Amino acid sequence: MLIIELKPDLLHNQETNEVFQTKGGIVRLEHSLISVSKWESIWEKPFIDTNASAEKSAPEDISYIQCMAIGPLSDDQALLLYYRHGLEIQQYIQASHTATVIQRYDDNKPHRRSTITSELIYYNMLAYQIPFDCEKWHLNRLLTLIDICHIKNGKGEKMTAREIYQQNKALNAKRRAATGSKG
Repeated sequence: MLIIELKPDLLHNQETNEVFQTKGGIVRLEHSLISVSKWESIWEKPFIDTNASAEKSAPEDISYIQCMAIGPLSDDQALLLYYRHGLEIQQYIQASHTATVIQRYDDNKPHRRSTITSELIYYNMLAYQIPFDCEKWHLNRLLTLIDICHIKNGKGEKMTAREIYQQNKALNAKRRAATGSKG
């Protein structure tokens, strides 16, 4: 959970040329499956989409801040969080929140599934008998648990014969360079 102390502030509405006071207070945010599910029901598009053209607009980001809020959060407060604490919120969203590191064969290779919806995550929770209490976990921690279930059940990403050949070739070249051998 991310806790932010929001100080009262003056904002300027450029459309109406009005200045207004925002309320302060303690804001609690959670990046969880519940938040993603709420956001997807509003915008009717996947939250997790690695396509370059799928970047979120400012209204979509502000909407997600509202979906993350535990308790009431006014539009003005969400706007203030977006502009004053946007970087902090993004860092919280991107943090892994787990000690587990999953070794990928090739981190430069794009993953096969580039779009993940909340329903697909719920399906994986059902398939791996993950309790629904975990929908309140930080989303990256939940996705890591699902990845572990895939790997332990033999459904992890497998290397193609070509990828194995390229990996072995690179390892052999590295060993030859380290030992000064010609092979």
